[in-house]
Amino acid sequence: GGGTFDVSVVDSRLGDYDVQATDGCILGGDNFDANLRRWVIKEANIKIHHFRPEDLTKLQWICSKAKIALQKSQAPVPIDCTGYEAGTVILTPEAYQSIMKTTFAPAIRKAKAVVADTIPAGEPYDLVLVGGSTRCPYLQTWVAEELKHPPIPMFYDPDCIVALGASVYAQMV
Repeated sequence: GGGTFDVSVVDSRLGDYDVQATDGCILGGDNFDANLRRWVIKEANIKIHHFRPEDLTKLQWICSKAKIALQKSQAPVPIDCTGYEAGTVILTPEAYQSIMKTTFAPAIRKAKAVVADTIPAGEPYDLVLVGGSTRCPYLQTWVAEELKHPPIPMFYDPDCIVALGASVYAQMV
C-alpha cells in the first residue's frame, strides 16, 4: 500500500480471499512529502524558524505537487522557494529516487520478509500495488526488483483498489 506502505499476502484461489500474512509500517506518501520538504529546506538553505507552521505545511504541499509532476514526466522539476527567502531548487529524478529509497526502504524490507515467510519458494504470485505513491514508475521497478518479480502491470487505479478490496471483503463477511 502506498499510504501506509504495508504488505499483505492474500490467497485468492477458488474465488475466495484469505489473508495469509500482513505487516507494515505507518509511512507512505505523507512521509515522502515530509522527507522531500526536509530535502528542499536543506538544499535551499531555508531558515525555518522564520516561518509559521502553516508556511511549512504549504511548502509540503508545494513539494507534493513537485513529486506528482516528476512522477508524470520523469524530468527535473523546479521548486520555487522565493516565498521562503530562498531561490529555486531543482528536483531531479536522482534526488527523487534517493529520497524515495530513504523513505521506503523499511517497508521494502518488511515486504521481502513477509513474502519469503508466506509464499513457498518458486510458487508464482502477483503483486498489486495500491495508493498514490505506487504510481511512481521508479517505485514499481524497485519493488519488483527487490521481490525478484517481473514488472508490475498497473492495469487498475491504485487509488481505488483499496475500496474495491474492502467491498469484496464486505461481501464475504
